[in-house]
Amino acid sequence: MAATKDEKVSTNIPHDLVFNILSKLPIKSLKRFSCITPSWADLFENPNFMTMYYHNFFRKNDHDTSSILLKQGIPDTYKDNLFMLYGERFENKVKFDWPPPFQGNDIGCIYKLGSIINDTICVYPRISCGTQFDQKVILWNLSSNELKGIRYGYVPCPPGIHFMIALHGFGYDKFTNDYKLIRRIDYLQDNSFWNDVRVDPPMPSWELYSLKSNSWKKLDVEIPYDESYDHVYLNGMCHWWGCTTYNEEESVLVSFNLSDEVVYTTLVDWNGCHATQNRALMVMNDSIGMITMHEGNTCFEISILGELGVKESWTKIFKIGPLSCVAYPFGVWYKGKIFFHKDDGEIAWFDLSTRVLEEIGIKGYNHNGSSTINPKPISLVTNRILFKHPPSTPQLAVNFVMHFPSFPAISQYILVVARS
Repeated sequence: MAATKDEKVSTNIPHDLVFNILSKLPIKSLKRFSCITPSWADLFENPNFMTMYYHNFFRKNDHDTSSILLKQGIPDTYKDNLFMLYGERFENKVKFDWPPPFQGNDIGCIYKLGSIINDTICVYPRISCGTQFDQKVILWNLSSNELKGIRYGYVPCPPGIHFMIALHGFGYDKFTNDYKLIRRIDYLQDNSFWNDVRVDPPMPSWELYSLKSNSWKKLDVEIPYDESYDHVYLNGMCHWWGCTTYNEEESVLVSFNLSDEVVYTTLVDWNGCHATQNRALMVMNDSIGMITMHEGNTCFEISILGELGVKESWTKIFKIGPLSCVAYPFGVWYKGKIFFHKDDGEIAWFDLSTRVLEEIGIKGYNHNGSSTINPKPISLVTNRILFKHPPSTPQLAVNFVMHFPSFPAISQYILVVARS
C-alpha cells in the first residue's frame, strides 16, 4: 500500500537493530563497514556490541558431535600415542595402533601434517635428509582404515651435496577431487666430501604432489619457508607460518591455493610473541585464526583474519588471562573453548563464554605432540564399539583385524579400542 502524502517514511534505523545486524557479519564485512561512521569504527571496543558478537560467533560454531585427535608424546621417549576422543567431555576414547610402516623400534617421533580432511590424516616419521632414501608419507583414512603410501621419489643431487625434504602442506582440491602435498627441498654441502671447501649448493625448490597422478611436479613460485609445525587446511588452501626469504624477522601467514597454485602472504605482527610455542594457528568458524601468548606473562589474544594478504584485517576478538600454570596453547577450537597445555602436562580448556579454565582429565605429554579438532565424528566402519572409561576401571582392549587393499604386502594390522 503506497504511503499517503501526510505519512512520513523514516530513514533512521534503531541502533539496536543495526548492532544486531552487524554482529552477525564476518570480520571482512565489518572491516569494510567501519569507515561509514565513527561509532562503527570502534565496534570492537564497544562491550555491548562484543557481547552480541560473541553470542552469534559461538552459535555459528558448533557441531554437537565434534571429536579430537590427540597425538600424545610418551614421557621419556621420542614415541607417540594416537587417540580419538569423543563426547561432551571426551569420555569416549579410541586408541589407534600406528600403521605398519611406523611400528619399528627405530621409528621415533611421528609427525602429523595439517588438518584432518575427509577423515584422512597425513603422517610421516621425520624430516628426511641425505643423498638418497626411501621413506614413506602415509595418507591414513581413519574411517575406512585405508592406507595410501606416498614415496618421496627421486631427487637429483650433485656429488657432495645432501638434500633435506620438509613437508609444508596437506590438502584437498575439490575441483579435481584430489589430495595434494606441498614440499620444499633444501640442498646442503657435505663438508666431509669437500674437505671444508666452500661450494654453492643448488637453490631450494618447491614441489606439489598429486595423489591422482601419483607424481610430484616442480612449482615455479617462491614461497616463504615454514618456521614451525603449525599447519591448517581450510577451503582448498593450506596455511602455515613462514618467514620471508629476504628478511627473516618478517613473519607471514602463507596461504597456498591447491587449485590454481597461487600463493598469498599476509604479514603478522606478533606483538612480542616470537617463540613458536607461544602461538598457534587454527580454524575458527570457517576463518583463519591465531592465538598468541605475550612473553613474560600468561595473557592470550585471539585474532581472526578478515582478508588474505591484508595485514590490517587481523582483528583481535578475544583476550584471555592472565592464566596461571598454562604453558602454551594447542590451537584447538571446540564449542567456544580453546585448549591449552598446562605446566604439569594436563590438557585444559578455557571456556570463552564463562571465562573458566578447566582440566579435562587428559595428559598431553609433548615433545612434538599436537591436538587437532575434527568437526565431524570419524565413523569407525569396522568397529562401532566405543567404551566409556571411568577412572577406576582397568584397561580393556579389543582387537580388530583391518585389511588395506592399497598395500598388497601388508595384509592386516591391529586396531586397539581401549579404555584406561
